[in-house]
Amino acid sequence: MQRTVARISALFMMITAAAACALHFFLLRSENKQDCYSYSIYILICVGAVFAAIYAFVKKDTAPVIDFENGNQRMKIASSALAATFFYDFIHQGYNLYYYIVNTDYVRYSFVIPLVIICITAILSCFYFITVAMTADHASYDFRSFTYLHFSPMLWAFVKLFIIMMQIVDITDNSEVCCEYIFLSAALCYTLSFILAVDRGNGKATKMFIFSSCTMGITSVVAGVPRIIMFAIGKGGELERLWFSAIHFVMFGIFALTLLYDVTKRSKEKG
Repeated sequence: MQRTVARISALFMMITAAAACALHFFLLRSENKQDCYSYSIYILICVGAVFAAIYAFVKKDTAPVIDFENGNQRMKIASSALAATFFYDFIHQGYNLYYYIVNTDYVRYSFVIPLVIICITAILSCFYFITVAMTADHASYDFRSFTYLHFSPMLWAFVKLFIIMMQIVDITDNSEVCCEYIFLSAALCYTLSFILAVDRGNGKATKMFIFSSCTMGITSVVAGVPRIIMFAIGKGGELERLWFSAIHFVMFGIFALTLLYDVTKRSKEKG
């Protein structure tokens, strides 16, 4: 019964994520942005989060989150890709910082300092996920020994949220910023649960970790995929200039879901 509920919940999570993604893309393409479409996206994300909570609740006898003793190619690839996108974000934010300073008469340090912090945390997060990939490749050292680096991705997401809070937006008129805000909130939740999972060592995956992994997957699709499609079809110039990389968001979601899949697979093998 529990397995059936888990499968149904996973199915509806995918459906709500796909529906919210399609609706977000339609909203980006539409010239007449109606309030009902924006609210529908947020409602679908909330519904997906409810199914994620149900999925996490019914999962029993989970395996430890981190188990790289014999190597793990899936996590090696996912971690390497995520590290590459963090490096891209470092370059991107560095360029934005340079562009802002050069083309602004009066530089606001309240805006510059958070950007500098984002650059620093992005490159630290890049290094961190490189160590995760090397550990997954069965290296001679363990990424869990880099205690303070665990907080780099969380601090990156927190400062990103701080910059968004500096912007006054209408949630019905600017779904891009709002979806980014929702994603980064999910990223904060996930990175914190990831830190706790690393700290627990061989402890089983918690319901909070499963829930946050699912919400990361949902929000990364909704926030990132429509923007990628818009650029792919040559409509990227129509979007407002936002300070984030859609590919980076999607890769973060892929990393979370890959690790969750790995935990689920090991849980079945254990059972």
